Amino acid sequence: MKSKLTPSMKNKITKGWNTHFPGMGIYKPMWLMNICGPLAVGILLQDKYDKTVYTPLLHIHNLCLDFSAVSLGVSIETENIPVSDDEEVYTGCISKLKKETYIPLEGTIDLNGLLMSMKAYFSKAWYKSELLSYMIYLAAWSGAGSVFEDIYSYVTEKIEDCNEIMQLRNRKEKWLSSIPHDLSCTDTLRKKVKEQEDKLKLADLPHREMIF
Repeated sequence: MKSKLTPSMKNKITKGWNTHFPGMGIYKPMWLMNICGPLAVGILLQDKYDKTVYTPLLHIHNLCLDFSAVSLGVSIETENIPVSDDEEVYTGCISKLKKETYIPLEGTIDLNGLLMSMKAYFSKAWYKSELLSYMIYLAAWSGAGSVFEDIYSYVTEKIEDCNEIMQLRNRKEKWLSSIPHDLSCTDTLRKKVKEQEDKLKLADLPHREMIF
């Protein structure tokens, strides 16, 4: 008989995954997360179907915007994993996540390196406009003029490649009007990040440094 996800099994699996990502904290059962700059970086172990399998989902959440819950932005989903507390069942998936991710899951992050990685990931991203939004908010949050100028130029060029935006009438103009256009919002964004950490109960999670 296949094992099913029970509260005790969820806790075992969560702790097992956490041993492979010690720089992340347990946000909720089956959900690991840490905070780096304006990003919440998470791995959600989504239960599926009849609760005999779960699917790891790597994601980031933009703390610069007001949300009522942690979103699953720019996600990378792996294959279904049978429910088991045997580490050999999911270590292959962990290796795949670490290899395919566009963002380091532990340690200090270099903003310029992260933005370069995001640019490289753009062609693979499912919702490309979402990735561009994260990039421009990262640049605006940093307050670094040269970084913002480069990313603003990149974003306004690449929006043309976002089918989910371009195929809708006036969507491009609305989207562009909603993003930061200069660094006058930097202090406001940094304040919003702190407010969102408290609102979403993220303050006690491990925090990492983002350098630029």
